[in-house]
Amino acid sequence: MDNSTSSPLRADPSDNTNNNEHVLPSFTNMSIFDECQYASMKEKHTALLAAAHERSRLIWEAAQLTLQAESDNQEAKLLKARADALEKSVAAAEKKAKEECRIRDAENKARAIPQPAPRLPTPPAPTVVQPPPVEQAAPVKSTQAAQPTTSLSPTSGPTVNGSGGGLRGPDAQPTSSPSTLPPAQPSAAQPTQLAAGSFQPPPAALKPPPTSAEPSTTPIQQQAAPHPQASVAHILPNGPRYAEIHTLCKDLRKYISQQTTVTLNVPNQNGTPGNKPYSVKAYAGELRRALTRTMGQLTEKVGTNTDQLHAIRKIFVQSLETPSPAVDPRRFLVTFPGGPVEGAVHNGDEMPCLFIYIVNIFAKAVVAQLSNEAGVNPRIAEPIGIIVHNIITFPAFLWRGKSFVDIIMAKFRVSLPVVFGERGNEKMEEGRKRLGWKRIDGGWISEQDHNDRMRGLGAGYAALCLRNYSKSTRENPWPATYYWNAIALIVDTPPQERNQTQALVLNAMIEGFEKKFIEFYGDMAIAALRAALITFPNEASEQTAAIKTLMVLGERLKRDTGLTLA
Repeated sequence: MDNSTSSPLRADPSDNTNNNEHVLPSFTNMSIFDECQYASMKEKHTALLAAAHERSRLIWEAAQLTLQAESDNQEAKLLKARADALEKSVAAAEKKAKEECRIRDAENKARAIPQPAPRLPTPPAPTVVQPPPVEQAAPVKSTQAAQPTTSLSPTSGPTVNGSGGGLRGPDAQPTSSPSTLPPAQPSAAQPTQLAAGSFQPPPAALKPPPTSAEPSTTPIQQQAAPHPQASVAHILPNGPRYAEIHTLCKDLRKYISQQTTVTLNVPNQNGTPGNKPYSVKAYAGELRRALTRTMGQLTEKVGTNTDQLHAIRKIFVQSLETPSPAVDPRRFLVTFPGGPVEGAVHNGDEMPCLFIYIVNIFAKAVVAQLSNEAGVNPRIAEPIGIIVHNIITFPAFLWRGKSFVDIIMAKFRVSLPVVFGERGNEKMEEGRKRLGWKRIDGGWISEQDHNDRMRGLGAGYAALCLRNYSKSTRENPWPATYYWNAIALIVDTPPQERNQTQALVLNAMIEGFEKKFIEFYGDMAIAALRAALITFPNEASEQTAAIKTLMVLGERLKRDTGLTLA
């Protein structure tokens, strides 16, 4: 048998197609010489079978790669379609949000149209109940009627009714009005001589109170005569009186430092059991250090200052229970009751001087804490305000139902004068002194330190003013009308007299407190914010960094709350 013609395993020699590039043998490229490579037909068929299997594997792998590529292609198309759909959805959502913002802005502008911008009328003063005859009260009404209407009147604010010490606008008279004086009842007349006691305060503290609590026989106009030092209309009438209280507190601290005789036997203050002999000076120092240390432990987190509150309250109780020379509390109050008050814990004519001293140290610690921390972290101002109101309105710390908040405000009057109406040129020595610029080592503190200090004190003052007593049985000693007054005193400053300190304090009082302000005064608060954040910076003679922060705050309120002031 001719193998060259009958064997299907031989390649046709006349075939010009050369398949030698294939690595694997096949039935079509086998030559007659291939048969010589195998010892038997079985070995040959086994080799051919293995070659066919390898070729099939390669074809299968190529097919898998092709299939995977096609699958990736299809998945990429699906992902692209999904991304396109998401982009269209986001674009539609953005367009919808923009339209909603336009609608909200238009609604805000529509609501703002009836509001007089940027000036506000003076709200009516609260009705004053007077026991004198009607013919004596007539001049007061005519005087009030003759007063012109001003913008953001600093002497009166909107009246917000509420239980438990609701807000009441301060009297429009330039000094302590008859409404702040005790009723003209002869039986409740205040003794003109201080009760005898071992305490001999400095001569300034022995003078009779500037506002007598005895029944008045003079016309009402004479009672409302302005203070000689308060002739400047934009300064709150009680400002000089707060300065006097601040001086009296200094004298009291000096007096305490002179009480070095050991007269006390009280529990040891270092925690060890038993009593220890103390002088008034030494014991006052122990209480002062404990109070200052506890104030430094306050944190901004809600509900974390309970232990500190109890510790401060304990220090106040110790100052009351420890025997110390007596002092007339009227010397440290702007207004005071004419006689004992039913239900009051302390109804006598005197209070322990150690207690008044601790109230003063508390005021100093509050101002120091706000100056050092609230300028950098304004959130700490809120817990400090809560602590102050909890302590100052505690029933055991009242005298004839009256709190000693005036001692705290006396410290604020010296440290933050702009909220009481003081103005000045920051480039002049006298101007810096009037604005509360602090001295150190015979000179002034740096501008950055002053700015931080003013921001902290401004936030702290706002936290003290904007406390809601509507659900409390206690009386609010410093209601929100004082916040309104402070805003008005700054905003109504003529453009040529405005300064950076005012802008810093104004910004600190508003930022973070705008919601509470609106809760108290509603639309009138919005109008006041417009005057403070839009009109005030726009009218400034110089666009300083502090002035620009007010504009930025207005834009931030619009962005975060949707409140449009422009």
